[in-house]
Amino acid sequence: MDQRTRRFVYVLFLSVCSGCGGSSGGHRTLGVQGPLKFVEHLEWARYEDSKVVDGELEPIEWDLVETASEWKPFADPNEATVYPRQLAKMETFEGGIRLTLTEENRDDPWWPYSGMFTSCLAELNREDWSHVVVKARAMQPGRISVVFGSEGKLLKSVGSVMISDGLVHSYKMPIRWEYLADARWNRIGVLVVSKTPGVFEVESIEIVPKSARYADSSVGTSQEWIVGDPGNWTEGGHIRRAFYTHAPGRVEYRVQVPDGARIDFGVGVLRNDIPVGFRITSENGGEVETLFDEEYRDATKWAQRSVDLGHLAGKAVNLVFANDSPQEGAVALWLTPTLSGNGRPQSPNVIFYVIDGAGADWMSLYGYNRRTTPNLERLAAEGAVFENAYSNATWTKLSTVSYMTSLYYSVLGGHRTHSDRIPENAITMAQHFGAAGYQTAVFTSNPYAATMSGLERGVDTVHVIDPKINSTSSNQLHDLFWKWRSEHPGQPYWAHFQTTDVHEYFEPQAPFAGLYVSPQQRAAYKAWDKAVEDAGGFSDRDAYKRTGVDIEAHALFQQGLYDECMAQQDFELGRLVERLKETGEWENTILIVASDHGYPAGSHRLMAPMEAAAPFFHPFATRVPLVVFWPGHIQGGQRFKDAVSMIDVLPTILDLVGLAADDVMQGQSLGPLLLQSGEWTPRPVFIDMFAMDFDSGQLIGSIEVVDGRWGASLSITSRSRGEAPPNRAMHGDGLESHYTRERPLVVYDLWSDPFLQRPINDTRPDLVARYERMLADQLEANMILARNFGPGGRIEMTPEQLERLKSLGYIE
Repeated sequence: MDQRTRRFVYVLFLSVCSGCGGSSGGHRTLGVQGPLKFVEHLEWARYEDSKVVDGELEPIEWDLVETASEWKPFADPNEATVYPRQLAKMETFEGGIRLTLTEENRDDPWWPYSGMFTSCLAELNREDWSHVVVKARAMQPGRISVVFGSEGKLLKSVGSVMISDGLVHSYKMPIRWEYLADARWNRIGVLVVSKTPGVFEVESIEIVPKSARYADSSVGTSQEWIVGDPGNWTEGGHIRRAFYTHAPGRVEYRVQVPDGARIDFGVGVLRNDIPVGFRITSENGGEVETLFDEEYRDATKWAQRSVDLGHLAGKAVNLVFANDSPQEGAVALWLTPTLSGNGRPQSPNVIFYVIDGAGADWMSLYGYNRRTTPNLERLAAEGAVFENAYSNATWTKLSTVSYMTSLYYSVLGGHRTHSDRIPENAITMAQHFGAAGYQTAVFTSNPYAATMSGLERGVDTVHVIDPKINSTSSNQLHDLFWKWRSEHPGQPYWAHFQTTDVHEYFEPQAPFAGLYVSPQQRAAYKAWDKAVEDAGGFSDRDAYKRTGVDIEAHALFQQGLYDECMAQQDFELGRLVERLKETGEWENTILIVASDHGYPAGSHRLMAPMEAAAPFFHPFATRVPLVVFWPGHIQGGQRFKDAVSMIDVLPTILDLVGLAADDVMQGQSLGPLLLQSGEWTPRPVFIDMFAMDFDSGQLIGSIEVVDGRWGASLSITSRSRGEAPPNRAMHGDGLESHYTRERPLVVYDLWSDPFLQRPINDTRPDLVARYERMLADQLEANMILARNFGPGGRIEMTPEQLERLKSLGYIE
């Protein structure tokens, strides 16, 4: 049996070990050769149903089409900054309630226009309720907040940025207890503020009880999310998989305890005023030992705990997770409880490290004339470098879900809104590894790589941080990774990083700040940047003339800041690898370093007029780094020149660890190249950028190909070329400028014209015909495959998520 076959058999054993061994009292003995995640094996547990008392509360809902009469406009003449002093125009229409803000509603100097409407409700206990979901539409930038009232007072809760694309979005706003002085409240309002007069429409409002997620059964699984303190990056957004019980509850597993065994887990509750007791016992031959016993009552955070089972090594015991509480039915949360031993795994760990917005053109690893990536250059001697790797789209929302599923974005339904979820039956990289017994974790500072796309699905632990400075994200994410490793030390594991060190806005830190841009130049750049943006934006050359800003100097300074951020990111990545080596994990870890898309850096200031016409396979837009390391398996120093795609990453990693790929994956494994183990045939690389035109119901956009020497782009639209669709489904200025071109098909010679200045349509009609057929055929195949996947719905967007998108420059 060769090594790769052994790895496959081992991982297969991990995935089915719950069905191996003997039985005890009607449930099976779980073998432990790698981390045993109890939440994955609840079907093999034995438990007794308890009364679901907490499930009696029902959500409170208002469909404002039918209940608009229950709501009234609000104004407070005594409050100058929080609430409007003048009634906003409030009217009902076929979709709900419309608020129109005018000069009469001008108030606060920062958000000068405001309006609010309120309604009364039966007295509620704040500790029973989780959050409010408001479905609303914005025609221009604004903020929306939920307001609570008690004893004649109104207190504002969390506010959320609104997406001003004219579409309905769901905004999920937690009920923050610290904003409510009284335990009970009996009034609710919706407050909208804006910097300009405008129109805002609200479709529905729902108050959701905490217990609603746990009302269907006495024992079940869930994904728990604590937002934490927005000012504390360590708790910016933390998700854990869990199983829950209703007290008194008992969940019992039969387990063969390995050498050096320990259980790592978190405990959590829903209410501060109701304590819950957590207890773990082992039962063997009539002997009962209490391993853990603690009462917990803090609903604002989780408590991480660890229990040593080393003295039970080699024994088959019943492990019991039990709960009790003074209130029958109280919910108890067991967060990612995991049993691990000290045996060395046969399957490798996997770290998929994505540097968000890292263009290969700006890395010295790829020949850039500034030493921006000296650590990657040094490490390349231990790994394999792909010199011409391409992302499948030019921005994170689209590209990330493509490489996480190995499916083009048009197959997944095309882009509709910022809150699109991937379809439920599209299997992600995390789900593949979780099903194979791996511990799984995501560490990101871009919510599109997790919670804003549905990519947190099935992941054991997810950290989405909101660093005060984007350029410090990697350092903070690495700290969270090592904290996770200390709390869950079992192997193998799969971890996905997606950092924003080189993402706007560029703020390199010492000692990297100053490498290429002096403090004086940095200050000038910031002043110029704001002036040009206020004067009309960077794509408007006249804005530079009106402000007197030197466009070339502005571009040069931005390039320098970007390069400093790249050097900082490279340094932090080098530190991560060094620590992996120090801990002994490097030798058994596959590390993939990549990016979700390229970045024009300072050059886009110079190229702004041509950007709308340039194909997406422009090297600054989609050429990305791709470097793969696996000590002892992948020969170091290899460099591959053939074009490859980020959509190839998932089948490659599955191939390397010996897991089967899905039949519907559109990428191909690069394993034969990396392991020098067989034939590999290069094939065209496609870029797929489609969004929904809501007026026609059709996907519009571009499908492109890089095919050896040639690159071609086919633009698909549902209307006359040059006619702008009235909806703005895409980010930025709209569909027409980001996804369709004036010329339906363009072909370029990448060898003689790498920066795509001269289409060759007129001189090579044979290539025009060839690529028109190829791209049309590929799009047709994508549309056929898309029938297997329906739209995944939309995410209820939290204020923290929307603030993060704003800080990254995706929304206004």
